[in-house]
Amino acid sequence: MIVNNQIKRVMKNGECFGEIALLYHAKRSASIRAKENVRLWGIDRVTFRKAVEEMAAKEYAENRAFIKNIELFRNFNCYFHENS
Repeated sequence: MIVNNQIKRVMKNGECFGEIALLYHAKRSASIRAKENVRLWGIDRVTFRKAVEEMAAKEYAENRAFIKNIELFRNFNCYFHENS
């Protein structure tokens, strides 16, 4: 990964880049230059954001289910508990 013409990071197989630009519609902050032949795949902003939103919703649901099973929180009268 190159920032301001300086190598900042050497990426390994399976690593990714560009997620900040996809999430926040930001300009790219680095360039990537391959030292050898590579395989890349790309994803458009809408599809990436939808995937991130789905993962966040799943994680929220898992965390919510976990918290509901903790004795300490069972008697709390809060919005979280009332709308489950």
